[in-house]
Amino acid sequence: MSATCDHCGTAPAAWYVAVTNTDGVKAELRSRWSCAHPDHLRQAKEVVGHGGREFTVTAVGDESAAVTTPERFETFHRTHPHVYQVLVRLAREWVARTGRRKVGIAILWERMRWELAVQTNEAPKLNNDYRAYYSRLIMANEPDLSELFEVRRSAADEALGLAA
Repeated sequence: MSATCDHCGTAPAAWYVAVTNTDGVKAELRSRWSCAHPDHLRQAKEVVGHGGREFTVTAVGDESAAVTTPERFETFHRTHPHVYQVLVRLAREWVARTGRRKVGIAILWERMRWELAVQTNEAPKLNNDYRAYYSRLIMANEPDLSELFEVRRSAADEALGLAA
């Protein structure tokens, strides 16, 4: 790849293409180029077109055009429901084995990451930004785990419609 874009002559700079495929899955592509030349959009389709399915470009531009963390979490949670299930299982296992009613979400998150990695070669990439969302969902949806995590105020509170 050359030092400048062959189409517009711009120097490499971070930019984003946010896309939604026909299944409603939102994703983003971080590119080296600061222009929106059709060849760059074609590259975006190849990267995030999800198996050749059609997609719609929803934003092109700087970081402000990127899909938000709450949107990425919503998509991830919807497409990987087993992550929530594993976290709930691990939380209940923690309480049963230790007798403690408090644990950090990071401990469960890393244990889950390890379990999924050794059980399958297709484990999802676990973004640490989602830990705040999962800890709150678990406490809101699982009465026996409603006070398991100590939480600080987070953007996840507003995104999930929960009070910290």
